[in-house]
Amino acid sequence: HTATSPLEVVSPYHAFSAAPPCFLRKPRKWPGPEGFPTTLRLLWDDRALYVCWELQGDLAAPVLLKEAPVLEGALQTLSSDQRSLLFDERVECFLWQPSGDSSEETYFAFEINYGGKVLTNRAHFGGRFGFDWDGSNAFAVWTEEVSVGPEGDCGTKALSCRVVIGEFRWEALGLDHRKEIRLGLHRAQHPVSQAALEPLGAEEAQALLQGMIWTSWIDPDDAEVNFHRVEMFGRLLLQPPGIQQDGSCAAARFLSSKALRILRSPIPRLEECPPGSILIRAKYASLCGSDFPFFREQREPASYWDRDGFCGHEAIGVVLDSR
Repeated sequence: HTATSPLEVVSPYHAFSAAPPCFLRKPRKWPGPEGFPTTLRLLWDDRALYVCWELQGDLAAPVLLKEAPVLEGALQTLSSDQRSLLFDERVECFLWQPSGDSSEETYFAFEINYGGKVLTNRAHFGGRFGFDWDGSNAFAVWTEEVSVGPEGDCGTKALSCRVVIGEFRWEALGLDHRKEIRLGLHRAQHPVSQAALEPLGAEEAQALLQGMIWTSWIDPDDAEVNFHRVEMFGRLLLQPPGIQQDGSCAAARFLSSKALRILRSPIPRLEECPPGSILIRAKYASLCGSDFPFFREQREPASYWDRDGFCGHEAIGVVLDSR
């Protein structure tokens, strides 16, 4: 990545347009249903690793706890605010630089809920957790709900995905990106039937935790539901600078009255879409009558049906594939 940090640009999600996607899936031998799809895109520069999670599906609100559930070991040292995050739906990034005996080595764990709250952990594979580690200078987080379809007057349910972007800084973590780095990427989802609206008691919270749906970049090919082990880390291969990939297409973004900007945007993949979807290479797009009030300064851009400002929902193109 050669520009500024993706977190500092106008539309952070679209800064990842050139990055090819990979996907999180439930390990085959782990219990529970498959969970909703998650797409990952990664960028890096000499300062940091940037990870973008695109989260499909119905997302649960952060969990409210009526009483502190019983936790074991180092988890008992967590504050009530930190404990509640363990029961939230969230994404996770684990980073490790091997140097010798893995049983004594340190790795860094970042657990991020959909509101951008982060639980940091400087841990050891020998089983010691370090939740008291102050990693505030080692990361930054951006999260937003990105609209991808109509809402409101159209009579159609809004289509959107939650995007979480994490910036993890090499120097603050003591990681040398010129040497081998191992990476773990995960997502925790509540059971589909769970609606975390009312505060949960200790037993309800424990049941929620036990029913959590886990997806991962790595499949360890075993039934041990545990991310805190060497087998759950894959090797991160950083593409050398100067070798460019382009996984992007063009998108017109409505900024203000009579103002459009053409942005690079990630090419959609059918793996990210629900059954019944088709992939189209667009040839032409037009402005609908419902768009004109915004272009003529009669309505505020902030009330546009696509909150991220992407228009042209009347399109002509060629069907490339279907699902």
